[in-house]
Amino acid sequence: MEENQVTPVATEQPAAEGATQAVQEEEQATTTEEPKGEEPAKAEETPKSFTQDEVNAIVKERLERQESKFLERLGIEAKEGIDDLLAKSKGYDEAKEREGNLLSENRALRESIALIKNSVDPNREDDVRTYFKGKGIDLTEEALKEAMETHPEWRSRKEAQTTIKALTPQKDQPKQEDDWEYTKRLFGLR
Repeated sequence: MEENQVTPVATEQPAAEGATQAVQEEEQATTTEEPKGEEPAKAEETPKSFTQDEVNAIVKERLERQESKFLERLGIEAKEGIDDLLAKSKGYDEAKEREGNLLSENRALRESIALIKNSVDPNREDDVRTYFKGKGIDLTEEALKEAMETHPEWRSRKEAQTTIKALTPQKDQPKQEDDWEYTKRLFGLR
């Protein structure tokens, strides 16, 4: 054998493994393709050998094909686009996280507004949230109004007192005199 020829041997480089496999496949193809007119008497043929440059060319070609397929799947044209794609990906992840935080904050604020508008007792707010979470219902103003009909204990005391005052017919009755006014009118001192 010549010094610059190399027989197919597995090397330590992972890329060369693919080339070695390619070399072995090509060897099998050349050994199985015997002309029909010849006899199988030449079974002792030496396997085809490749030079190091040929092996390097095969490996390089396969790597370039794989790289182009990979870049095509990513939707970019060159290796330099990978950095841009990674930056966009990180930006997307950060934006998605920020959106989730804002949605959670928005939901919490809407719940607080609903609790305030419906005059829920501050000591009962956790009970109300737990009730709605257990039912699997969003805590909205409309849903809270409906639930308040069956759970009057959630109302704050101030709101309950104002409701009682509003139900008394004070608007229709004439203004009541205080003691001083009554005394002046009684003795005719107006």
